[in-house]
Amino acid sequence: MKSSQQERDGLKGAPSGGSRTAETIVAREDGNSILMMTQGLQSCAEVFDLERGCCNEDISFFISMAREIGGPLIEVGCGTGRLSIPLARSGMEVVAVDNSAEMLSRFAEHLAREPAGVRARISLIRADMRRFALKKRFRGAICSSNTLLLLASEEAIGEALACIRSQLAPGGKILIDVAAIDGKTRTALMEYPWTDIPDLAFMESSPDSPLRRTHRIEPRHSANAISIRYRYLDSQGGVRAERREDMVLPLPEELLRVMSERRYEVLDTFGWYDRRPFCETERKLIVVAQKGD
Repeated sequence: MKSSQQERDGLKGAPSGGSRTAETIVAREDGNSILMMTQGLQSCAEVFDLERGCCNEDISFFISMAREIGGPLIEVGCGTGRLSIPLARSGMEVVAVDNSAEMLSRFAEHLAREPAGVRARISLIRADMRRFALKKRFRGAICSSNTLLLLASEEAIGEALACIRSQLAPGGKILIDVAAIDGKTRTALMEYPWTDIPDLAFMESSPDSPLRRTHRIEPRHSANAISIRYRYLDSQGGVRAERREDMVLPLPEELLRVMSERRYEVLDTFGWYDRRPFCETERKLIVVAQKGD
């Protein structure tokens, strides 16, 4: 793995704070997430791995798109390496950026098990996606898995897009993957019943006694924003962990407007990883855009 030290990569303005959790009960804040861990799950990154391990159908799409765009690539909001490592396995040079020291630590653990050639193609950088600067310029950037929606506001999304644009080479492209929210759905989410709803079971945690997840959606005071509170339960119904994510919910046309304001030219919009065209009935919005002049 290449050095992640900020000065070696020309990084400026990375935030401080964040540490691994290993207490029996720990409440902590990491980026936009508030997590309370209980005995048995040692970190937010461990929970993240369980969740993202259930959803890997996007990886082949991003590898295919990355090959068309070419490298080097930057993945913003890389988490524990679910996407960056397969990209590096495919031969791409990747700079992986996240604001969580804990996520990057677990990423490094996964990366250490990879062959030397894969390790050599990945650099890890800790930074806020709205405020970082690297010496290198990239042919492509990827921001997947609703990462943009985890910012506090439409203004913050614009700041992140502007920052990412500044890291792209002339003609560089960005791939964005977010949930497609129409006006009716957004209104419904703002009025969502405040109750815990079961949604996932993580067989990898224990096949005989899988960890189960519930979620509760609550509106936030800011416009078009919600908090999602997750609880992770064992087979006896005991709470193993709790987590909160704050999300902003732009409509597709609102996100595309912000991209235009930040001088991106939209080339394609897809409704799923099979590249079918986006339409108003799709639940996924994938945007392919190019850095404008």
